[in-house]
Amino acid sequence: MATTKQLIDGALRTIGVLASGEQAKPSEAQDALQYAKQMLDSWSNEGLLVPALTHESFTLSSKRTYTIGPGGDFDTVRPTTIENVRIRDAGNLEMPVSIASLNLWANISLKDTVVNTPDYVYYEPEYPLGRLEFSCIPTAGDTLKLVTTKPITELPALTESVQFPPGYDKAIRLGLAIELAPEYGVDVTPAVAAGFRQAIMVLKRTNSKTRMGTVEVDSGLIRKNGYDINHGPL
Repeated sequence: MATTKQLIDGALRTIGVLASGEQAKPSEAQDALQYAKQMLDSWSNEGLLVPALTHESFTLSSKRTYTIGPGGDFDTVRPTTIENVRIRDAGNLEMPVSIASLNLWANISLKDTVVNTPDYVYYEPEYPLGRLEFSCIPTAGDTLKLVTTKPITELPALTESVQFPPGYDKAIRLGLAIELAPEYGVDVTPAVAAGFRQAIMVLKRTNSKTRMGTVEVDSGLIRKNGYDINHGPL
């Protein structure tokens, strides 16, 4: 498992800035680390590059709107996106809550009623605190179950080992090489660019296997009964 410094040295060797066995100067390593952090921050906005989804539980109170993020009503890392929402009641029964688009949310006229479980939740990813709004006031004491994408963990200190799943070290090294190339006035070779695209494609394909949604088909499209042109459905 590589350290952050080894990934940086590898990236610089990939574009020919360092020769085999050479190491980056401390100032070069620090500059490269900032580039790497910005790169991973950008990757966080591509859901399939996030190594894993985050599963969390929070206790609901008697209000419809909640902030989420450091110091918010739900004190956690601010989500980039909300992937799945459920509410578990006192009897441990879990009910799904649909994630509303902006248009659907705007068309819900009455939002302050009190029911057992809201039908919808809308997420506004404000910064530094996101905002969750339910289509009604949920029951106080029920448990909110959230599945979200969070920003990718930053690279650790230069001498510490990078803790990412298999495949990320290569993608980070090649991606960082491409990010650093203009800084050193060198061109990225087609082989490096192709290798990076391949590494990213493999990560997305791997991560997508656990995030494939279930396709729901309207029952009218899968009717088992026949149809008579003169009389209608049989």
